[in-house]
Amino acid sequence: MVSFGNSSGAVTGVNLGILNQKGSLYVTRPSLQGYITTREELTEASNELFS
Repeated sequence: MVSFGNSSGAVTGVNLGILNQKGSLYVTRPSLQGYITTREELTEASNELFS
């Protein structure tokens, strides 16, 4: 499962302990900082996406 933030509210009803018991399942929440580290990279990626 992936959470992309709380724009539509917090994720509810997920028991992380049960995910662990069922075989090392996990929830991840990616962030832009993991992929873009400088303003220049952000500008370049934005230009590629929206052009």
